[in-house]
Amino acid sequence: MKRSGLLGKLLTGGSVAALLGLATPALFLLATTAQAKSAATAYAVAKNDPVKLRNFLFRMPKGGDLHNHLTGTIYAESYLEWAAQDGKCWNKTQKVIEPGPCGA
Repeated sequence: MKRSGLLGKLLTGGSVAALLGLATPALFLLATTAQAKSAATAYAVAKNDPVKLRNFLFRMPKGGDLHNHLTGTIYAESYLEWAAQDGKCWNKTQKVIEPGPCGA
């Protein structure tokens, strides 16, 4: 099948791959920009409502947890369990872990 004109020249040999190679990043950027605008809009709606904000963050990759330090990755219950194993106690009034004995 003979191709003629500009389209025919573009569709010959490696030209299709080159054309796709150029178009794919552009399409990705357009999709990313649309997603960013959509996320910004969703955040603007959710930011003042704790339930909506939690749902917004939960739907994000990693639940919105993109960066944290060691103290932010461990559940508080783990700290309390380790303290109890070491004979320490949780002071509910002062909200601190203290040396035992507990309930004193």
